[in-house]
Amino acid sequence: MSTTPPIEIDDMDDNVIDISPSKRKPRRKLVWIIAAGVALLFILFRSVSIYISALWFDSLGYSSVYWYIFRTKLLIFLVFAVLTIIILRTAF
Repeated sequence: MSTTPPIEIDDMDDNVIDISPSKRKPRRKLVWIIAAGVALLFILFRSVSIYISALWFDSLGYSSVYWYIFRTKLLIFLVFAVLTIIILRTAF
């Protein structure tokens, strides 16, 4: 069985291996731009839907009912979002 002799420092070349970073930064930036565009479109369509519903309820004379339901749903969402964040932050 042959063994490999240990490498000595004198045997090594003075060459430096330069490994440049991968070029993923432009791709990552593009992904963030696309994600922001999709989020912006979602917010825009959701805002239009809320506005149209508010106009419809107002035309029926029930705008106060619509805004009460809207505020209640928003409050419930925020309460459970905060509770979820607190539970996840303390558990992990």
